[in-house]
Amino acid sequence: MRLYTLLLTLPVLLFADFTLLYKLDNNFTQELNYKDAKHVLFTFKEQNKTFEKLLIENSNKYLSLYEGTIETIYQIDDNISTPISKDAQAYHPNFKIINKESNLSYRGIAAEKWLIEENGIKHELIVSKEKALTEAVYKMIEALQKLLPNEKQKDAHIFNVGDGYILLKKESLEFLGFNQNKLNLSLFTIEKKFTKSEQEEFSKEIAKCFHSPCCGEKLYPSTIIEQWLHKRVDRWVLIQSAKCENINASSGLESALYSDKNSTIIIEMTTGSNNLYGKIESLQEQGVEIKPIAKVKLNGFKTLAAYLPFIDSTIVDIILPNTTFSIYQKGRKNLIPFAKKAINFKRVSSF
Repeated sequence: MRLYTLLLTLPVLLFADFTLLYKLDNNFTQELNYKDAKHVLFTFKEQNKTFEKLLIENSNKYLSLYEGTIETIYQIDDNISTPISKDAQAYHPNFKIINKESNLSYRGIAAEKWLIEENGIKHELIVSKEKALTEAVYKMIEALQKLLPNEKQKDAHIFNVGDGYILLKKESLEFLGFNQNKLNLSLFTIEKKFTKSEQEEFSKEIAKCFHSPCCGEKLYPSTIIEQWLHKRVDRWVLIQSAKCENINASSGLESALYSDKNSTIIIEMTTGSNNLYGKIESLQEQGVEIKPIAKVKLNGFKTLAAYLPFIDSTIVDIILPNTTFSIYQKGRKNLIPFAKKAINFKRVSSF
């Protein structure tokens, strides 16, 4: 009976708690921390500096992007990818094996060296069918399929050479390490801390926005925002507008700058079917505690307003279907009256 119980639990033990590290090319590495199918973390580094993470936490999936000290977290839509139903072990790459060398060892793993021909080009591979490692790589492939968008699904299979073998080395792609040490569950949680240094960095970035549309980044001619805004609001005059991304006219980020000679007000307009909320809720998702938040309806649309002391600015977000207006000004202000007058809600409702 005891042997039967051990056999039942063996697959669970095999798939639980492992760390797998690959070098993707000369500058990039990919580390996988895997506790179970509901707790998976990929960390991508460039020259040992983290620039991206992919996380599965229970039924949720997240993407974290790093720019300097700022981490921006996005929840991945379940519709972004459709995991390939074909089992990883059944995958058969299209190449011809010309020669094999067996009984080798690579970083302590039993390995073979293959000379293959693929699309008329010869490559040298180091491969392995060591069971614990191959099972770990298959789990990595399954996790990547859940996280990658459909058009990148094939990228998950670069680690698999078929027939029970996985790739240890091909050109600059290289296996670096594998262990089955116990992993702390806290590793698989979204960080909700916004440190003082991150706040200072964010404050510097916001400061650029009060001097130029698109916060000083490259500008393109605006296409929509000026149609939705009034040119003058009391003493405030619209002095400049721009498109911040060179993409099609029906989506993206546009920015407008109002001035009364003494100070400025910024209006950013984000459009597109994936647009969900504005700056306030985005900052909250990154761990910024914002209190109090005024919640009102502006011309029937959900509107949030708050003062952020660490950037000494007031923000108003107006959430429309597929569009968000974010309005902000230095200091503690009441921007609701300005917002109501600045946006041409009649034109918005007919868009």
